[in-house]
Amino acid sequence: MSEDEAILIGAIRNAESLPSAVRERAESVRSCERCTFDASYLDLLREQIDIAARGPEWTEILTRRLAALSCYPGLPTLRGTISTETGVHLIRVDPEIRQVIHHEFHESTSDEKF
Repeated sequence: MSEDEAILIGAIRNAESLPSAVRERAESVRSCERCTFDASYLDLLREQIDIAARGPEWTEILTRRLAALSCYPGLPTLRGTISTETGVHLIRVDPEIRQVIHHEFHESTSDEKF
């Protein structure tokens, strides 16, 4: 296990804001990535929020994502996904403070299996 994976798993386990089903499956995290984004990503989020092309639910997801990530352009974050019986949880962690900074849940459709 890499250091980044250990940080991501530890942050997920300790995040009381996450559903217990996610915390309990912390070790099953997939696609742990260290990534950095710049201000253009935040601009893209704002643009997508303004045009609301995918409807109000998606606009709300993007609004929450923008609020959570606004302080992080140019700084590394860790991203991972955890599948549960009801869908996929996308989780982003600040590796410096080892805390979850953003969480999104995307419900699975009836033909998807996780």
